[in-house]
Amino acid sequence: MSVLEEKDQVFLRSPIDASRLEREISFRLDENCVHLTHRVTWHGKTPIELAPWGITQLRLGGMAILPLSASEGLQPNRNLVFWPYSQIHDERLELHDDLILIHGRASDRAFKIGNHNSHGWVACALGRALFVKRFSSDDSGNYPDMGCNVEAYVKDVCIELETLGPLTILNPNESVSHNETWEVFTDSEYPPNLEAARAISSRLSSK
Repeated sequence: MSVLEEKDQVFLRSPIDASRLEREISFRLDENCVHLTHRVTWHGKTPIELAPWGITQLRLGGMAILPLSASEGLQPNRNLVFWPYSQIHDERLELHDDLILIHGRASDRAFKIGNHNSHGWVACALGRALFVKRFSSDDSGNYPDMGCNVEAYVKDVCIELETLGPLTILNPNESVSHNETWEVFTDSEYPPNLEAARAISSRLSSK
């Protein structure tokens, strides 16, 4: 792993691995925000199709908040994708018409859910801390994992907020990037319940 500095940015770059991929994360601080760019470069000999995937691990105890599209109209506008090990009745999952909530409680059984998120944010609240992860959403893009651009995972160590870019075909030595902005707020108390989650959603969706 190499570390490079350029003006107000820091670059973390991996060597080319056995899969012939080179990964890089650059980040820039801006008050309470961190702007990140995930970059993947293909060093194989023939074209490959892949999607960039940004995983953020957070401590247990919090509540992950994933917004859903509006529950109106006649055409389908929401998808929920479950991994084979996920139990639909897992007590850490709360499904509502407007939100998916995942509670960060430890269990021997892993749970993961994904969906297509057109709001451009996901969040995790813990006590007085609210972590927000913003990203670009391409509603016309072809996403992996049955159309997911957002995924959340929890087991016994952490809770993960994951964002994905659309599937892209890379020729040798070409790259694809995926941008995120992280924000942290500590101006309120955030209890792990639906009322607090809806207040957070209203605040973030209005920006």
